[in-house]
Amino acid sequence: MSDLLLPATENPWRASYARAAYRRARQIALARTEGRCAVSGEVIAVYRDGEWRMLPGKGGVHHIVPLSAGGDDSPENLVALSVAAHNKIEAEERRRRYER
Repeated sequence: MSDLLLPATENPWRASYARAAYRRARQIALARTEGRCAVSGEVIAVYRDGEWRMLPGKGGVHHIVPLSAGGDDSPENLVALSVAAHNKIEAEERRRRYER
């Protein structure tokens, strides 16, 4: 099973997603691009009721340095990405990992 599919109890670094500090940092990352993908400019979130809300199936917030690699949940380590941009980045990271 992929590490990303394991519950937080088996991957403690994933438990940080529920913390208030992560949620605040995520809001900052989305505000920085005004709810748009940092790569394509596609709208992936809308500002409603005082917070940024992701549009279903449009994208998410990506850790530049993954938590599993020692990254953190700071706003500087988060970037808003569309699904397509995120998939491309993840594919490139996997390719580099397996080429070694």
